[in-house]
Amino acid sequence: MGEVEQKIRQEALGEASGMLGSAGSTANTFDESVDFVLWGVGNHGGGSSRKDLRDIKNLHLDGVEILHSTPENLFADNIRVGGEVKTSLLTCMPGCYSSMARIKQAYRKTENLFYGTEKMLAAAMLAGFVPDLKPLEEAEKRMLLATFHDILPGSCVEEGEREGLGLLSASEKALKDYRTNAFLYLVMSQPCAGEGEFPVFVFNYLPYETTTQVEAEFMLADQNWEKGVRYIPHIYDMDGNELPCQLIKEDSTLNLDWRKRIVFEGKLQPLGITRFTVKVQGVSTPKKVGTKVDSLEEVFKNNKLLQAPATLELYEDTADPWGMSKAELKSMGKNPVDFRLMTEEEAGEFCAVPKGMPPFAKSKAGAFTRAWKRSIRRAKPTPRFNISCIKTARISISSSRWSSRKRTNSCV
Repeated sequence: MGEVEQKIRQEALGEASGMLGSAGSTANTFDESVDFVLWGVGNHGGGSSRKDLRDIKNLHLDGVEILHSTPENLFADNIRVGGEVKTSLLTCMPGCYSSMARIKQAYRKTENLFYGTEKMLAAAMLAGFVPDLKPLEEAEKRMLLATFHDILPGSCVEEGEREGLGLLSASEKALKDYRTNAFLYLVMSQPCAGEGEFPVFVFNYLPYETTTQVEAEFMLADQNWEKGVRYIPHIYDMDGNELPCQLIKEDSTLNLDWRKRIVFEGKLQPLGITRFTVKVQGVSTPKKVGTKVDSLEEVFKNNKLLQAPATLELYEDTADPWGMSKAELKSMGKNPVDFRLMTEEEAGEFCAVPKGMPPFAKSKAGAFTRAWKRSIRRAKPTPRFNISCIKTARISISSSRWSSRKRTNSCV
């Protein structure tokens, strides 16, 4: 009996342990006059083979009529949907949903960008924008290729992951170019900002008016080096009404009053551009007082969310990223131990610091990693490395090959 024939027979008669009659079901038989069986050739897809179709055609079950169908036909055939299933019928390979998470994150980001760019392009084209859509189609094809069943689920080797990330990155770049051109076309007819004003344009992808939180980042007209004064932003809607606004950490980490990032709640017009205006006001600021940085132990002690039963654990990883074994349905690792800081000896070994020398030294500015000078010379044919760490943090490395005539010099 072929695999396809066996699967259909088992599920039709309620003998299977899969989508129908699974271990989580309360019954192994079904009284419905219309039921369904999901089947396929298994790994790597490819559709049904001639043998599969012959096996199904020759399969005869008493009281059962077998039809090739579609989901639409199934639900149009008066199938009764009773009750609500609030739990999964079958837990299967949970690691598949997290394996190679960067691929999944990149795909979700690119897919959302694609849908948003389509809407913005539609609005711009209605206003007269005439883009070349060929690169958009190519971006969509690359995005769809990244959904290949060994890329998006994360079951490929590292080279496959890099290839998938490359596909999505190329699509993202093309889509952002389209979005930028369409966005600029929509705002070019807006009046110029006044002196001291920073215009903020927000595109609403929804076909109806909505109120939502908006983040925006901008730069002051000039760097503020004036001590004791800091510029605070205020934002206004198109009618001149001031809106609640919160200043948050900007993307850059520069100790200078220059870059600003704000979040505010604004009402957006449907499927189009809404304009807001930012103005800044200088306010005096008190002198900063240095604060003590808590140690990791103090963070755990003072933060209730990090206290029991919440703990940090280290565990032995598994070689199966999809978690296909029964044990991995409960945990993706084994032999967990509580997380702890390294001892000074372990830290020294980890940092490759010679014994007897602490891995960190203290100064008025705080702790810093020790720098040291080492020279390791061994007899041929072992390669020789001269490593020197100096105050400029430059590391010079010279490596002599097996033959003294061949020397490779590199500087980092």
